[in-house]
Amino acid sequence: LSLCGEFEQALPYYDEALQEKIDSRTLFGYGFTAFQAEYYRTAIEKLSELKELDPEYVPLYLYLAKAYEQEGQLEKSYEIAKEGIHVDEWNKELLLYAGKVALKLKKPDEAESWLRKAIEIDQGYIEALTTLCALLLHQERYEEVVSCLEEAMKQGEYDPQFEWDLARAKHKLEMYSDALNHYREAYTFFKDNVDFLEEYGYFLIEEGNRERAKEIFQQIVRLDPGHIEAADILLQLEE
Repeated sequence: LSLCGEFEQALPYYDEALQEKIDSRTLFGYGFTAFQAEYYRTAIEKLSELKELDPEYVPLYLYLAKAYEQEGQLEKSYEIAKEGIHVDEWNKELLLYAGKVALKLKKPDEAESWLRKAIEIDQGYIEALTTLCALLLHQERYEEVVSCLEEAMKQGEYDPQFEWDLARAKHKLEMYSDALNHYREAYTFFKDNVDFLEEYGYFLIEEGNRERAKEIFQQIVRLDPGHIEAADILLQLEE
């Protein structure tokens, strides 16, 4: 059965259970199942009822916030996420989610604060680390990207995105040898990613490594035959 089908089958159970007794677990189950089945308005209705009944029921906040986002109500989503954090300030998932929504609302300072709090709680929280570093790269705070990721790696944390982000940051900091090493490591993981290959290819051209750059641009054209810019660069490299 599809999720929608399962949800529709579960509806009578939830309605019957709530007629007998309105309790937090049943309301959450109703709202969560509705969310999973993409019935976002129903999820909002039931999870909002739960918030009125039992505002300390922490799991409701993430799904209520996500349901509002799915309905295009970003400000409301952000407000709910913050309410949830007020109830449980150690909830790293809510902190990450608040950070992501703040970015969508173009509130980078608030986003950074939420993301850093999530990382304080769990220094190995990969998604929070990569989201924070994407923000720092966008703001051209390259030294902070390097210190953030090198510290995480020193603590034994690792994600392939770290290599790509370190390559970008060290390239901008003119640490070309280090940047090349990170691009090489990242290549293992992103060799089918055209955006990565383009960036790596241009870096190799800058570094005067035309032969390797040619191989990279050949790879781009194989992956995306309609990539006119890559085809033009390849022609220049083959002259």
